Amino acid sequence: MRRLTKFAGCLIVMLVAARYFAVPILKDVFSIPNLTLPAIPEKGDIGPQNQHRIPVDQVSAAMKDAMLAAEDHRFYEHQGIDGLGIVRAMMDNIKAGHMIEGGSTIPQQLAKVMFLDGFERTPKRKLIQTVMVAELEDKYPKERILESYFNCVYFGRGSYSIEDAARNYFGTHAAKLDVAEAAYIAGAVRAPSILGAQKNFAAATVRQHQVIDNMTEYGYVTAQEAEDAKAERLIFKTKPGDKLAKKIDVAK
Repeated sequence: MRRLTKFAGCLIVMLVAARYFAVPILKDVFSIPNLTLPAIPEKGDIGPQNQHRIPVDQVSAAMKDAMLAAEDHRFYEHQGIDGLGIVRAMMDNIKAGHMIEGGSTIPQQLAKVMFLDGFERTPKRKLIQTVMVAELEDKYPKERILESYFNCVYFGRGSYSIEDAARNYFGTHAAKLDVAEAAYIAGAVRAPSILGAQKNFAAATVRQHQVIDNMTEYGYVTAQEAEDAKAERLIFKTKPGDKLAKKIDVAK
């Protein structure tokens, strides 16, 4: 364990060094162009794959908290690459004896989805991704990065934005998602084609509870709020034409 801790410390130092010294060089080596995140109009718009894109301030606080708890709870603390998160994931995976947790941050996932789709998984791609993450972090505020993430990540059920996920899962809007609903959607991001499928409701619920537990651990919700969220009966939209009166009324 002592050797592992020493290795983890060295890994963090290497990541920090790469972030500030190697990135400018690698950008020239790989001829990486300047990256631009798409602007989202205040009232939202229809983007690629016909998804509804919305500003981040139209996403409920519960949904933001659930996503950070599920994927990157140190999002506002790190500079794109979370050395501590990588070490923690590595420790958890070693204890479990198999892969249970990844170390990718939200900026890393965003760079992969937006700029590296279709690239073969190689060490070179990982380096390119690191350079892209550094540029995004230097160029854009955190809320802008989170906004782009919510508008391009696949959430399952044909949803390529959080607004579409809210509509396709629960017949509501992203601004109206509560803790239970948000945790269910955030949990699906890890394996959207599997956890987003209705037939895998049991597995998705297990993942939802993990996200809620994370939300409690990181201080996003109280123990009582977590208990209430786990006990909430989710009402799903089952057909394209379905409308849930309870949800639509709340949205008015």
